[in-house]
Amino acid sequence: MRTRLLPLIACVLTLASCTSESPGTPTAAPVTSTDDSTTAPSPTTKETSSGDLPTDGAPKVNTPIEPGRFLKQPCPVFTEAQRKELGINAGESLDGALGEGCKWRSNGGGLLTLTFLEKNTKGLSAPYANNKTGAFKYFDPTEIGGQPAVFASADDRRDQGQCLVIVGMSDKLIFNMFIEQSADKVSPDNKPCDVVARVAGMALTTIKAG
Repeated sequence: MRTRLLPLIACVLTLASCTSESPGTPTAAPVTSTDDSTTAPSPTTKETSSGDLPTDGAPKVNTPIEPGRFLKQPCPVFTEAQRKELGINAGESLDGALGEGCKWRSNGGGLLTLTFLEKNTKGLSAPYANNKTGAFKYFDPTEIGGQPAVFASADDRRDQGQCLVIVGMSDKLIFNMFIEQSADKVSPDNKPCDVVARVAGMALTTIKAG
């Protein structure tokens, strides 16, 4: 079953971070997010040649990853073994403003989301450009699974167990992944950005395997 989340679209277009009224509770791992939470680059209005990218200080994606079947059907980015480790279900498809996404609920009712931002054709250059305008409360470049990435959000709720990471698949394609930890998982020793980085790395492993 597909879910179309209007609040999700609003968050994407306004660079805001949205939350549902009832955050979930994770079990085996705190890979949870509220139903309608994401922060993403603004959509582009015209196609951008990959030869023009990156811009605005964004790193080049030296090893592009072809998303293949996962671009239109992201829910299988976690294998059954990975889902068991994370304590999440098979996932439910989401129709996003910029591309296809998926949400997974944990055994305790928590949630994890991932969205391929296919209609943003500037890749990591888009969030880097947005950062120059002061759009983000935090903006921390990193690397996940050999891919350039950045932790970024218009709201800084890391102390509440929330973190979003944007991962470069190519100079033109990115995906974002957002988590919100349940209250009992929030601690200085269990930082949400560390968790989302680990989980995004698991998704990349599956995508690379095809």
